[in-house]
This record gives sequence, C-alpha cells and structure tokens, in this order.
Amino acid sequence: MVSRKWLRIALMCLVFCYMLAYVGEMAFAAMDNADLAEKKGIEGLFKKKSTADDPRAPNKTQKFVGVASFFVMIVVVKYL
Repeated sequence: MVSRKWLRIALMCLVFCYMLAYVGEMAFAAMDNADLAEKKGIEGLFKKKSTADDPRAPNKTQKFVGVASFFVMIVVVKYL
C-alpha cells in the first residue's frame, strides 16, 4: 500500500517536471520575438507616461488588482 502511494507521488512529480520543462522551453523560444525584446521592468510600471497610446501599459484596474493581490495573499497565508 505504501509503495503504491510513493509510486503515485513519483509519477506526479515526473509529470510536473515535464510540464515545467515544456512550458519553460516555449517561454524561452518566445523571447526571440521582437515585441518582447523591449522590456520595461518594474520601475516603469507606475511611472507617469508621456504617451497614452502604449498598448502594453496596464490600466488602473490592472494596477489595483496587482497591488490588492499582495494584501489578499497575506490574509490567506495568515488565516488559512
């Protein structure tokens, strides 16, 4: 009974590692794209922008959800 449990755990770990390697390879291949080469970084996220036409810029709702998720994470870790 215990050996079947460890076999399932090992199989799940192998599947998880395979999926991470597969997704990681796809993300590495996507880095060759010219649009992704222009990275802004975290310092440019909340900086005032002179051009409002940037399609990659987050809107106010996305900024609020990003900041609020930290507080939700703290509540979940503390009380669960």
